Amino acid sequence: MNADKKLARILKQLAKPAEKGGDAARPSQPLADFLSRTTDPVLRSAIDRASRVLQATAVQRAQVPQEEAVATLRPLVNNGLTDSAALIFLALAEQLKALDLEAILPLAPTSKCLAAWLKAARFPEKSLEEKIITSADLAWHTVAFDWFIDKGDLALAPPVLLSNLLAKRPRPKHAGKAYHYLGATTGALELGGAEGEPCR
Repeated sequence: MNADKKLARILKQLAKPAEKGGDAARPSQPLADFLSRTTDPVLRSAIDRASRVLQATAVQRAQVPQEEAVATLRPLVNNGLTDSAALIFLALAEQLKALDLEAILPLAPTSKCLAAWLKAARFPEKSLEEKIITSADLAWHTVAFDWFIDKGDLALAPPVLLSNLLAKRPRPKHAGKAYHYLGATTGALELGGAEGEPCR
């Protein structure tokens, strides 16, 4: 089991209400063990905050400042802890829905989380699609590209995205790998043309 799945399982366990008569502190030991093996102090602090968020009541979660929500999410996303970050993203949806699109894109760990933000923020899908078309580099380096593959009009894809896909350009740790999309999307993306320089 990789580190992300292991951490996500620990966090899910911590989020469950303690069974009547059970030992509420019991799940904290796996978390302590995980933290002891995490050498990056920023990431370790983010994981600790994430565990407290998931154990909090809905009222307590609503009181988490937006800045703290962002500071908790960013290290998880940047280190590719996608499943774990998704738990926090959804738990702090109220704080995150007030962010603008360019602020939320680097924080969304999955395309499903981005879709949830669109709904919560009442942000039009068409506006996101337009942003992807005009800001291909931003899309490639966030899950906006993953969302576009699932929901967008691939015939409108900017040529640079096809170039990146064919060249299998690196993407962030949390984003889908280019080769995952090659077979299913190349034909449709070619409708938009194949010219343009890859994003760096």
